[in-house]
Amino acid sequence: MILAALLAGCGGQDDEPEPTLRPTAIPPTPTPRSTALPAVPEAPALGEPGRPIELQIVLPGSPGANAITTSNELEAELLRQLDLTVEITFVGDESAALSAICNGSVNGNASAAWISPFSLIVAESECDAVPTLALVHGTSPRARAGLSADIIAAASIDSLDQIAGQPFCRLSSQDLTTWLYPSLVLSAQGINPLADLGRIIDRTDDLALLRAVYGGDCAAAALPAGEFDDLVDDLVDALDDDAVSRDDILDAVEVLVPAGDTAAPTSPETWDGFAEHVIPFDVLVFPASHMIPADMREALTQALESFFGSRTSGRPRLTALFGEASQVLPVEPEDYDAFRSAIRQSGWNMAFLE
Repeated sequence: MILAALLAGCGGQDDEPEPTLRPTAIPPTPTPRSTALPAVPEAPALGEPGRPIELQIVLPGSPGANAITTSNELEAELLRQLDLTVEITFVGDESAALSAICNGSVNGNASAAWISPFSLIVAESECDAVPTLALVHGTSPRARAGLSADIIAAASIDSLDQIAGQPFCRLSSQDLTTWLYPSLVLSAQGINPLADLGRIIDRTDDLALLRAVYGGDCAAAALPAGEFDDLVDDLVDALDDDAVSRDDILDAVEVLVPAGDTAAPTSPETWDGFAEHVIPFDVLVFPASHMIPADMREALTQALESFFGSRTSGRPRLTALFGEASQVLPVEPEDYDAFRSAIRQSGWNMAFLE
């Protein structure tokens, strides 16, 4: 009506009909149509080229030509045999390999690695890692699954606790046989090798260690397993003194703690695991099954055992990648019970390896 009045005031004729008002047409709002998103490619399956499994080997420094050739051969064999893409990577320190097992590699890949038994204990505790193939040194009948030592002492010492406060001889702070091993044994008996021993003295070789204990410079030392008798003969020759006999040395020095049995089993199926007082050699460790499934872990383990167990090429391959290693030994977590118990009794905080 307001609109009509305005129109009338503009001077239209009286007899002209009033215009019919029509509402302004409102165009319909178009229904929006969604634009299809581009298809998202499926993530590659574990072991495919875009998502390889890493197998890490600790090798300080640059790998040599033999190591690179062997790693390439191994990658090719795993692809041929299992249709799995596996990348062999070399890392400079064990902490990197340990991290890769529990968290994945720096490339974001699920990883297994050859690490020390000390790192294995950490990986088991931190991320449910699983050992599968241990390294063996030497050949039958002297093949060894680990290292041990005879802890020798002056004949006046009857037990390990009497070593406390006494001078101890070793080759160096980094030597496994003469320092790390006896430190573990002493720690398991409640003797802190850094705080409870007297002066710690470095000597040049094993014969010098025996000579120091015989001469009274040290109360105790550790010698490679099984070498005590030969070293006694060597000491008699070195002293070159008609007044000193083999019996004189044996009266003055005794084996206080005999070495553990390091012999590699000839029949792994009936083996009881690593013996007490043995530090196993390095072992292949896989992450928990949510990272590498158990069936894939078993297939890889069997393929690796076959690759390194070749009669013609197995040992050269192991030597190229692991130095002194000569064989691989299938293992289960329970095979490490004695070693795991020694670590627990020692009270060592293994977190320093992380």
